[in-house]
Amino acid sequence: MLLKNIRIYIIEKLNKSVFAKNVLLIGGGVVFAQSIQLIFSPILTRLYTPEQFGVLSIYLSLISVMTNICTLKYEMAILIPKQKKSAIALTYISFIILLISCMVMILVLGISQNIINNIFGNQYLHGLSFAIPLGTFLVGTYQILSYFAVREQQYSILAKTKINQSFTQVIFQLLMGFFYLKPLSLVAGDIAGRIGGIWSLFNLLRKEMRKTKISFLSIKRLIIRFRHYPLFTSVSSFINSLGVQLPSLLFTIIYGVNIGGYFSLVQRVLGVPISVISQSVSQVYLGELTSYLKSEGKNKNIKSLFVSTALKLFSLGVIPSLILIVFGPDLFGVFFGAHWRTAGEFIRPLSLMFLVQFVVLPLSQTLIILERQKIQLIWDISRFIIVCSGFYAVSMLKLEVEISIIIYSLFMTIAYIILFILSYKTITDIQRKHINAAN
Repeated sequence: MLLKNIRIYIIEKLNKSVFAKNVLLIGGGVVFAQSIQLIFSPILTRLYTPEQFGVLSIYLSLISVMTNICTLKYEMAILIPKQKKSAIALTYISFIILLISCMVMILVLGISQNIINNIFGNQYLHGLSFAIPLGTFLVGTYQILSYFAVREQQYSILAKTKINQSFTQVIFQLLMGFFYLKPLSLVAGDIAGRIGGIWSLFNLLRKEMRKTKISFLSIKRLIIRFRHYPLFTSVSSFINSLGVQLPSLLFTIIYGVNIGGYFSLVQRVLGVPISVISQSVSQVYLGELTSYLKSEGKNKNIKSLFVSTALKLFSLGVIPSLILIVFGPDLFGVFFGAHWRTAGEFIRPLSLMFLVQFVVLPLSQTLIILERQKIQLIWDISRFIIVCSGFYAVSMLKLEVEISIIIYSLFMTIAYIILFILSYKTITDIQRKHINAAN
């Protein structure tokens, strides 16, 4: 009887809330996609060493950082224009900038390959000079197409692409691992997965592109109109990504590729699902927020949308975080092999940071949509300085890796709480202005 009542309650809520339906649609695709990776992770950790996961971690960190600058963030502007023609033109702009950036990246990495190998001290990194630009292009392409799909509210297609990505990635990594095609098999599988997730999104855009003719004059006008995205948002996002990815790189530089591998497994099992689920909620949240801002009658609800989304995310993430704090090392030892228990020890101090990150990440684009890029940029720069200073002190004092992780987790938790407060204050001020203007 209780289960029946719960089922009826959920159905009623979903029928009343388009937002909830969209979150469930994308979230369901994300959960299924991540389930594929989690189910096969115990096999992958027995096929590949921590060192090989460390190489994958370096590759993922670098493409994550570079993707945030290679489009100059013009793809974020795709959501804003009322006319679809302008949105398609912005898509063109984003692709052109991405392609040019990746070509430049190939030249730079080719010249500086020996320097990169010396910094990370690993013989396998020479193969990444081509993989990093290719991975960056694929991630950038997916981001551009995703923003266009969000604009068109094609959430079901987005969900399918996430499943395709995970399935293709895991299959490639397993096959190459079984046939000993190492050490870059994990990287090759990631590239294959990203290709597998792009096609259906590209078909959506191609249909619209056939109907629309874009002039050079309109492209120029849009580049100028949305110039604050490359001037502020791209720089802020680049620094933001550095703040997120730099710890993985610095753990590898300071403590070796093996420690980088342990840290990467934590990211794979906990950090990546949190990031992807948060991104899925964020896509729906941004769609709702921009819809509210365009509709005068809904402006008064933007604060409640912000708060309710935060509370739902917290209630969803708090129990898994507590479980990992108590049982993390044992769970890692059982599921991934005894030699991965060290990664489970890392999860305990990181759980609080991941919980706060899980709540704040989907809401972190609020400042961008509300055109408060300067506030976001100041926060990103401050966090970047804190991270660099913390790791510099760790390196100079030669602290143990466990102490370094505790310090990192504490600093990041405080930083994300500050970002949440800044976003809340901004959205409260905007709503107050709308209410006063209406009166």
